[in-house]
Amino acid sequence: MLVKPTNYFLCIALFFFLVNCSGDKSAKLIDTNFDEEINDDQNLNFVFDKPMVPDSLIGVWDSTAYIKFEPEIAGAFKWYSESVLIFSPRQTFPPATKYTATITDQVTKHSQLTLGGDKVKNFRTKLLEFQYINALWAASNDETLIHLNIRFNH
Repeated sequence: MLVKPTNYFLCIALFFFLVNCSGDKSAKLIDTNFDEEINDDQNLNFVFDKPMVPDSLIGVWDSTAYIKFEPEIAGAFKWYSESVLIFSPRQTFPPATKYTATITDQVTKHSQLTLGGDKVKNFRTKLLEFQYINALWAASNDETLIHLNIRFNH
């Protein structure tokens, strides 16, 4: 039995249509450059599993709230590549502070994707830690003076 050329073409077109329609249209966060604890002076990178922006937005600093931070952090965003978003804070992060980063729908506004997966990332800056102590003392006729220098990591 021979297949007519028109039927063959329709089968191929139907195959490609079904493959494109069944594709996953959601993007998710797959990596960051930080874990539970961050340095007080670092940028935060967010890596997505699919291209999120066109080439024209790569390398451009932007004030769009792609990520919402609690407590709020002043700074700017830049797409490093189609799928890597960088947040640069305006000032260093304060010590011993807990943060929640929530990915907003703004990350998908330039694509046909929806946001799936885990949208929240918790992190904190370094806790206050004791490093060392120096003690100096001096005795006089009526009193003894003690001077303590206590050093912490912040």
